[in-house]
Amino acid sequence: MKDINQLHHNSYGIAFKWESNIMNTAAIQLVFRDINMSLPLSKLHVFLNNVQKTLSEEPIKPITDNNSKSYVLETPSSLISLVMSFNELENLQDLLEGAIFKINMEIMLN
Repeated sequence: MKDINQLHHNSYGIAFKWESNIMNTAAIQLVFRDINMSLPLSKLHVFLNNVQKTLSEEPIKPITDNNSKSYVLETPSSLISLVMSFNELENLQDLLEGAIFKINMEIMLN
């Protein structure tokens, strides 16, 4: 994985930029669950806002056998929504906040 510039990771996923695009904030890769998204910084902010909004909403009825509550998360693409648990949302929030913080630090230092 020498070809990536890791922005942030946790037990849930990783946010990175390809080395060839270190200064191009339009190519941020967000990998979590079985999902890979390529988002510009502006869309990372939108996605983080959606996660924070979803965390404050009531969950939908349990859709699994173990009665875990699920939340519908809108993605930056209006055509795609994800069903996630509260813990997954918290982990995704951490991933997004860490990536945005690192990108802002890189911008400030350059």
